[in-house]
Amino acid sequence: MKKFLPIVLILLISKVGFGQTYLLEEFFNDSINFPPASWTIVDQDDDGYNWRINTWDNGSFTEIYAVSDSWLSGGVGALTPENYLISPQIDLTGLVGEVKVRYTVQVANIDYPAEKYKLAVSTTGNQVADFTNVVLTETLDTNVYYVWKERIVDLTQFIGQHVYLTWCHFDCTDEYKFLLDSIQVYNILNPGIENPSLNAMIQVYPNPVSRTLTISGDYTNARLLLSGVDGREVFAITDQNRVSKIDVSEFESGIYFLRIETPKGIVIKKVAINN
Repeated sequence: MKKFLPIVLILLISKVGFGQTYLLEEFFNDSINFPPASWTIVDQDDDGYNWRINTWDNGSFTEIYAVSDSWLSGGVGALTPENYLISPQIDLTGLVGEVKVRYTVQVANIDYPAEKYKLAVSTTGNQVADFTNVVLTETLDTNVYYVWKERIVDLTQFIGQHVYLTWCHFDCTDEYKFLLDSIQVYNILNPGIENPSLNAMIQVYPNPVSRTLTISGDYTNARLLLSGVDGREVFAITDQNRVSKIDVSEFESGIYFLRIETPKGIVIKKVAINN
């Protein structure tokens, strides 16, 4: 028997700047018309259950988001989803700098969190077989229960092309729900130039770190980004000056790269997280 627990939906949005232009934004705010205009959904496993819209009202606001199920009540039980949510075509031609996609994910049951999904890119069309470029595969855990977690994935390699994105909920069963919201594709026009002399002026400690990472030094109006070795950004914050702190206590152990973007240039530091 599934144990139903309330979902506290808190949307965490990181500000990003440095000449940023949005190429696609979708917040799933229409609770009636789904999928949104120019988006498509595909029930590839053909079980009759596909991506859908869901709402949750806590009394002071209503949250609307996309959902794909791996278990349903009403006598349905366990599902084995292969459900594709496919974006409209996104024009990346003529761009310079960097292109990234930001979105938030969540699971709906702390006892059944292991929802698996992949983010894939097509440069040819919006059919399932076209999505041959898998840029992220993730199995969620209890860290994404009760709060929206942000994901930022680099799409810069696809500049110069027209692309489609898909979020596919797949390769899992008998969990509960995979929640997706707040999709933004954006172009950073001026990612900056790495500055070796600035590197000596900025200290990052302790390293290795398990709780709070401190960044101090001669920097102003800085943007901080923390990424794993796979290039996936796990943290981003802007408007930082002199001393900044990042809580890394919930991040997985491993090697990360801290990118410090300032008007004087960029500094990149390697950070080891031990949790």
